[in-house]
Amino acid sequence: MIFYFSETNISNLFHISSTSYDIIYLRKYNLRSIFMKQKLFLMLGGFFFFAGTLSAVNQFPNPDFEHGLAGYMLGNGCRFEYREHQFVPTKNGYALEIFFRPSDNPWGYALRNDVGLFTPEVPIPPKTTYEFRFTAKSSVPGQNIICGEYSYHLGDVSFTGNTHYLTFSDKFRTYTFTVKNDTDSVRWSGFNIFRRIDRSLVRNERESITFKDLRFGPVGDLETRKVPLSASLAIEGDPMVLGYQPGSKVTIRITKLNRLPKERKSRLVLLLKSRRNEKVLLRKEMTLLLPPGKSEETLSLTLPKRFGSARLEGTLDGKNLVNAVKFTIVPKVRLKRGDLPLDLGTNNIMSLPEAKFHLDEQMKLLADGGFTCLRIWDTGNCFAWHRIEPEDGKFDWKRADIFVNAARRENLDLLPVLGGVFTLDNTLLPWGRREPIGAELPIWLYQRSKTTISGTIPSPNAKTVLPPMKDWERMVRACAEHYSGKIHMWEILNESEIYLDKELYVPYLIHAYKILKKIDPGCTVVGGGLTGDFGNDITSGLEGFLRLAGKHTDGLSFHPYGSIYEDAGRMPADMLFTRAKEALEKTGNPLPLWNTEVYYLSPKSRGGGTHSVGPVFDPGYQVRRYLIDAANGVEVSMMLPGRYMLTNMINDNVTGDYLGAFFANRILPGDKYVVSALFAKNMKQFQYEKTLALPGRMLAYLFRKGKIRTAYLFSLSVKENDPRIIHYPHSGNGVECRDLYDEPLTLKTGKASPIPIRITGPGDSVERFLKSIRVENDQPILFYGMRLVRTPDRYMDLYVDAEPCGSDSLQVGGLEELRMPPGRRTHQIRIPQTLASKFNRQKKGSLTVNGESRSCEISQSHEIPEFSREPVFDPELRDPIWNTAWIRNVGTGTIRVGIFRGKLYFACTVKKEKLYRNMNDPAIYLSDSVELFLDGKPFEELRYPQYARTSKTARQLMFLPPFGEKSSRVSGNTGAEWKDLKYAFKVYPGSYNLIVSFPFSAFGGSEQKAFGFDCAINSWIGKDWRKYTLSTNKEIFMNRFQFELLKTKTATWK
Repeated sequence: MIFYFSETNISNLFHISSTSYDIIYLRKYNLRSIFMKQKLFLMLGGFFFFAGTLSAVNQFPNPDFEHGLAGYMLGNGCRFEYREHQFVPTKNGYALEIFFRPSDNPWGYALRNDVGLFTPEVPIPPKTTYEFRFTAKSSVPGQNIICGEYSYHLGDVSFTGNTHYLTFSDKFRTYTFTVKNDTDSVRWSGFNIFRRIDRSLVRNERESITFKDLRFGPVGDLETRKVPLSASLAIEGDPMVLGYQPGSKVTIRITKLNRLPKERKSRLVLLLKSRRNEKVLLRKEMTLLLPPGKSEETLSLTLPKRFGSARLEGTLDGKNLVNAVKFTIVPKVRLKRGDLPLDLGTNNIMSLPEAKFHLDEQMKLLADGGFTCLRIWDTGNCFAWHRIEPEDGKFDWKRADIFVNAARRENLDLLPVLGGVFTLDNTLLPWGRREPIGAELPIWLYQRSKTTISGTIPSPNAKTVLPPMKDWERMVRACAEHYSGKIHMWEILNESEIYLDKELYVPYLIHAYKILKKIDPGCTVVGGGLTGDFGNDITSGLEGFLRLAGKHTDGLSFHPYGSIYEDAGRMPADMLFTRAKEALEKTGNPLPLWNTEVYYLSPKSRGGGTHSVGPVFDPGYQVRRYLIDAANGVEVSMMLPGRYMLTNMINDNVTGDYLGAFFANRILPGDKYVVSALFAKNMKQFQYEKTLALPGRMLAYLFRKGKIRTAYLFSLSVKENDPRIIHYPHSGNGVECRDLYDEPLTLKTGKASPIPIRITGPGDSVERFLKSIRVENDQPILFYGMRLVRTPDRYMDLYVDAEPCGSDSLQVGGLEELRMPPGRRTHQIRIPQTLASKFNRQKKGSLTVNGESRSCEISQSHEIPEFSREPVFDPELRDPIWNTAWIRNVGTGTIRVGIFRGKLYFACTVKKEKLYRNMNDPAIYLSDSVELFLDGKPFEELRYPQYARTSKTARQLMFLPPFGEKSSRVSGNTGAEWKDLKYAFKVYPGSYNLIVSFPFSAFGGSEQKAFGFDCAINSWIGKDWRKYTLSTNKEIFMNRFQFELLKTKTATWK
């Protein structure tokens, strides 16, 4: 009995038939709506057989390997290698024996985990416990085995599977594990079982592990029901690359199993379906002869002229086949640098860069997809310092040579990241391991390098490593000389601003630049190491970096985490580019921009490293990012890992697209590869022309090639159940509309979508078409944000950031309607005392704006004095002028604030019996310290509350008092504009003083206008860490709307 839930409408929900194994196939999209929303288990009652008929039935297809590996996979994530195996007859069918032998590995090291067995996925109903059972042995006793349940995500629900560590003996033994689903959602589950390699115990002889009797289902005596006739599918020849061009012929091998004594005729129906929308691309029916026992035959399929990842499935006499096979219909487009509006590349290839993992095939696939560059980073980085110089002064080029030569055969330009990262995690203690991992430095280099605290390292256990300059120069020189004439691009460190302040980073950059240019004057050196990951603001220190680096970089690398789109992220992408260009213009250094990494393109990935949702995104967002970069002059985009270009061979529901090619032992291109390749194919020789902001919050990027123009069109700020209806004009005059898979579109009306469509036509026909589009049901105003301010005279002022869309009317609560003047974004509305009184002493408020309830922060405002003269800059605070300051108590301290001639003065006295500095954590705020929070333009950009991420004028300063022999420190998101910052500490027994001064211009403020201000005093009291703030708000470190507002008596609010 099969319950086959397709992605069609609910009226066609059930397709019930019997098969050779009682399996339940459920397509992942309906799972959310059926199980999570409609709770169909309860609705169907006795009709649903999960807890009844199937309660003791094995849910694995092909559990005794009678159809070989159909439904299973031998692999270990992105490791494309053949593993010798055989099937041994048993009482119930066959056992699978997998052979292992240390290979002639040109890389010279053994991998930690060997190839293992991946089982099919099975859905576990809510509130149910399943049992996984298998019997296994190894050819020699003592084999270390790991049996892990897949970790995965389904919608917004996350599950983490358990890992079991086993030791196989040389006799068969049965192992049993339970998987409990105690949630209200279906849980997909499966297992991988692989040999753990102990480098100290690697033997030379051939070894093996053997599996049989795999069972998975409800707890009990699991029965495997076997039916008389069954069939499975495979691609003839087991090719390594499963990408085919339209019109190609693919030979399918059909394995038939007839348990009856006589030959039978059966009806075989094969359906080739698009994996993205389940549309049938090809249907083939035939009569199949099944002689008694096991037999095979082949048939040839001619692929349709369509693009995308596809699945071939079928039925035998109406019963589902044992498995389905996947392959992808791909375009082929070979390009050279400069053929596109921006060059495209990836971060490394799809697998570990080992020769035995078919480097040539991977390089060819990337080159055939329009990629012209590869950044050597991540996934077994062959230029990691510990790999190329494992011993002091002794270089090993074997790994890198193999990779470089393979790339050169396909004319792919390489961008190695020299140096990797200069960090040390105290918890890893690399010198206690036999070898470093990832991007770590060589152990010998760690041992001779100084360490410090620098940058914005997110880990409390991490420190910055400063390799001796002579070692750095020797490594750079060796790379440049060895690959002279082969590599022409170099990037200096990865995301250096996380662990190196620019004053520490720039010397390494300058020394490398001079060496590389001396050896190869025509090479390109990319520097900057700027990233928006871990909450960083790419633009905050850019101007300072450019002034220090001068002309010692040919390109500026950036990783726009947190600024991925025009309408998503902490800072909109267009704002990021505007600020970057301002910094470049100010310094007179018009460097080209290089997007060398952004792995998380989900619009939900607001913070950058959002690992749970970031890698899961529609391929259309990949094109969105290409468009943004091309429109802003980015020269090269190598943003995604190569493994994202692949898709799973089995198990679509366990991870979806989360891990890309985790379930792949063959090179199976995914839809991200297809969409990127089609973008490259269709944009060859096109150049960016302009951007059109259209009514209804639609955006179009226009490109031109001669007289032909192409536009990519999409909607901004699309919400679930977005009411907008888009009316398209007639696409005559040669205008053609297609989706990102090159499917023609007949457009009349449609819904708002964030995924672009492509519109092509001659002359100005495309622009006329775009300007003729009408949008219904768009919101009357574009509302961005608001904040409430409690004034000293007990009134409240509401500041609304909005602009007209379908109307210029702004209606707040029962107040008089406001007409928004054109060209102005922020609108001030006085809230009368009768309405303001309901917010008395509240930190947040809610008001109805144009019929929709909206909440916001409430800030208190204060008037502060202007000093009659400049205070004496003395941390002992003996100057009586401080008695005329604005004075407030904050926790265990007293603060004083005043203004004199364009400068802000701050002083505080903090009572503390004994100062504490956290030696285990470089973060200043986790020691006794003082923080200042400033916002020079508190009524602008009201859609962005983040104090230091999206507001160009909001800043945080952290001051660490001296401790023993350790001096005081100041840190924060400051740039060259803070050169006039002054501060000083004075420590007494039982207290300390801090005095600070800086110009308003440093944070974009003015003494003639109100500004945002807050202060935090961080203090350890015994074993308790406490943060006291002026506003008493605890989230001022992430929300500038929680600051207090200060102004002088004569200053204006705006």
